[in-house]
Amino acid sequence: MTDLDRRSTGLAISLSLLAGFVDAIGFLVTGGFFVSFMTGNSTRVGLASANRI
Repeated sequence: MTDLDRRSTGLAISLSLLAGFVDAIGFLVTGGFFVSFMTGNSTRVGLASANRI
């Protein structure tokens, strides 16, 4: 396993959250179709985030 510095870890987390959020918005707009290859877990996190805004 590769050890990442704090900056790389933060970037990876941020991009994962952004991808989940974008997928969640696409899921809502398309009426329930997942628009990316992200796992359902990250999509559900994005949906939960979108519902709180």
